[in-house]
Amino acid sequence: MLGTLLSLTLIAAQAPGNDTRDRVELLRGSVVSGRVLLQLEDKIAIQVGTREQWIERSRIKTISSIAERQREIFADLRKVRNNSTADLNALARRAADEGLLHEARIFSWHVLALEPDNPEANAALGHRQSRGEWLLPIDKSQGKFESLTERRSDWATAWTLRSEHFALRSNASLQNCLNTLYELEYFYLAFFAIFQDRLQLRELIEPIKVSVYGDQTEIPALSDNVGAWFSTDEEILYTWMMASGRPFALFHEGTHALLYHLTAGSTRGRGGLPGWLDEAWAEFMSAGMVSEVPGRAGWNPSRVNASHYRRLSKEKKPYGLHRLLNFKSSDFAASTKQPLKYAQSYALFNFLIRAGEPDYRPAFYEYLAMALTGRGQASSFRRLFARDLRSIEAKYLLPR
Repeated sequence: MLGTLLSLTLIAAQAPGNDTRDRVELLRGSVVSGRVLLQLEDKIAIQVGTREQWIERSRIKTISSIAERQREIFADLRKVRNNSTADLNALARRAADEGLLHEARIFSWHVLALEPDNPEANAALGHRQSRGEWLLPIDKSQGKFESLTERRSDWATAWTLRSEHFALRSNASLQNCLNTLYELEYFYLAFFAIFQDRLQLRELIEPIKVSVYGDQTEIPALSDNVGAWFSTDEEILYTWMMASGRPFALFHEGTHALLYHLTAGSTRGRGGLPGWLDEAWAEFMSAGMVSEVPGRAGWNPSRVNASHYRRLSKEKKPYGLHRLLNFKSSDFAASTKQPLKYAQSYALFNFLIRAGEPDYRPAFYEYLAMALTGRGQASSFRRLFARDLRSIEAKYLLPR
C-alpha cells in the first residue's frame, strides 16, 4: 500500500502549476524547475508555476525534459517482442525512475493483463498479497484480478487509466484499453514531430479525457450520421471499441481533441478553427497513422486517403473554393453531401502541405499558425494565397 500512496503523492505533485519534473541548468549554476513546453534553436519556453517564461539557449548548460524521456521510452516500447513481461517490467521501472509515473503504472498493468500473478507488477501497483494470492482494490473492497476485470466490464465501474497526455475511461478489456492509450500517445508524438517546431506548439500539461465504450450499442447516440465525436462542452472524446480491438475513428477524433486543447486558450473570444480546417486536419492525421500491430501505431508520411480521391473523381459539381473555406463545423454534421465536404477539405489540406511546384507549404504553415490563434478566416487564407487561388482551385482535387 505504501507504493500506491507514494505514487498518488507524486502524481498529485505533477498537477498543473506544481509539475517540476523538468530541469534547466543555467551556465551560472542555478536551476529552473518546471515543465519545458517548447524548444527552439535559440530559446526554450518553460512553465514555472502557472507562468510561461523564455530562456535563451546561450544561458543554458543542460536540459532534462519529460517530453524527451517519453519519446525515448515509447521508442523502446516498440522494441518489446512477444509481449515479454520481463521487458515490460523493466520499462515500468525505468518510467518510474524517469518521472513518467503514469506510464510506469500502465506498463505494470500490461504485465498483469498477460500474467495476473506477476509479483513485480503487482507490488509496483501497490497490491496486497494474502495466502499466496494477490488482492487488488475493487472499488471499496479487494479481490482477485479476474473479479476486477469482470467488474470493469460495466460502464458504471469502468477502467480509469492514465498516460502522460490522455485520461481513459473504458469498459473494454484491459489489454484493449492499454493498446488504446499506447496508440493515442504514438499519435500525439507523431503530431508533434510534424507540427511542433513549425507552429511552436506547447506540450500539453493537462490530459485529454477519452471515453471508449465496449461496443457501439453502449455509446450514447449523438445523431444518425455521427459515430464518434469530441465534445467541446465536456472536453471528452467519445468513441467505441470495434471488433478488431481498436476504437472507431480514434485518430480523427483524437485530432479534434488535440487541436481543441492546443487552441482553447488562444482562440477564446476569437472563434475556433474553421470547420473545413478542423475536419481536414483530422482526416490528414487519420490517413497517415498506421497501426499494423495493436498498440503500436506509427506515422507513414506517404500514405493518403485514396477513398476521398475516388469520391472526388466521380463528383461533377464540387463546392467552390470560396464556399469550402467558409464551411462551419455544423456543415459537416449535416447529412447533405457530407462525404464530399470531407473529401474536398482533406484534398485541400493534403495538396497544400505536400511538396510541389510551386511549394505552398510556407504560406500554408503561416495560415495554420494564424488559425491556431483564432485568425483562420477565409479572408486570411485568400490574403496569403492571393496570387495562387485560381491555380489552387484548379489543381487541389487531383490525387497527390
